[in-house]
Amino acid sequence: MSRGLGDVYKRQEETSAGTMKGENVSKYKITEIEHPKYPWLHRIQALIDVNEKVPKGTIGGFVDSITNLSQGGGSWIYDDAICCEGGLVREEAEIYDDSMVRGTAVVAGKARIYNHAVAKDSCYISSGEIKDDAVIAGKAIIGSLCLQKPLISGDSRVYGMVQGNVHVNGNIFSWEKIEANTQDTPVSYTHLRAHETL
Repeated sequence: MSRGLGDVYKRQEETSAGTMKGENVSKYKITEIEHPKYPWLHRIQALIDVNEKVPKGTIGGFVDSITNLSQGGGSWIYDDAICCEGGLVREEAEIYDDSMVRGTAVVAGKARIYNHAVAKDSCYISSGEIKDDAVIAGKAIIGSLCLQKPLISGDSRVYGMVQGNVHVNGNIFSWEKIEANTQDTPVSYTHLRAHETL
């Protein structure tokens, strides 16, 4: 799945248009509260009830610009999480703790990113949970398959495609595609690094 120039324009329209065409309601504003280490990043504040966890007035995480968090949907940046550069959090996606979205990474759908996890480069995450110190990078694609969502944890480094009921705790290289649409137990995938043994 490649994203072209049309997707860039669509992103710009979505983030600047408000919640619906014809409405000028903003979901949040960027405050004057600077990040203690990166002063060009500022906290956000909800201007409306965004979702059940984010009532009007809630202070959120950090952004670089208004294009980092969609004005539509229930998406939100919590705690000390950061979305910067050309990164985008949209739809119902949420990032928590000290997680980060950067580069031109897109976190969409009902995806959740926790702990110290990072989404960077041109990756696209539309579903599932990314946590611990996992890094999703390159042109990785993370998504659901038959309503089953992946879990990526530990020190995972994912550059390929992961879809469905999969628990990844290892590396997925750019040429790898891991899919599972099982309804029961998630498929566990651990790709050992060269210096590791069972």
